[in-house]
Amino acid sequence: STQSTGELRALLDEEARLDVDIDILQASLRDMAERPDNARLGFVTYDDVRRLPRLRGETIMAIKAPPGTRLRVPDPDEGMPRGQRRYQVFLKSENGQPIDVFLVSEEDT
Repeated sequence: STQSTGELRALLDEEARLDVDIDILQASLRDMAERPDNARLGFVTYDDVRRLPRLRGETIMAIKAPPGTRLRVPDPDEGMPRGQRRYQVFLKSENGQPIDVFLVSEEDT
């Protein structure tokens, strides 16, 4: 029907506008991230992380790694007896650059 066609056209136009907005924002974020003078300002504090309700009681690792670093987390059940798990994280930078890993744990109270 004509009404459905008009509604579809309006939705497609809105989607196209949103796609343009997303492209602009991604380009802006990329530009901000690649500026050396912004590197010192991009951080999250210990308290910022610990205040997140979803992460309470969880083990949290903070990783500072160069661009292109690969992260691999194998299946914790693979090769283990039933009911036992082994958690591992493997990180590799492209050119052997240093990778910093920090355990963000609850403070002893």
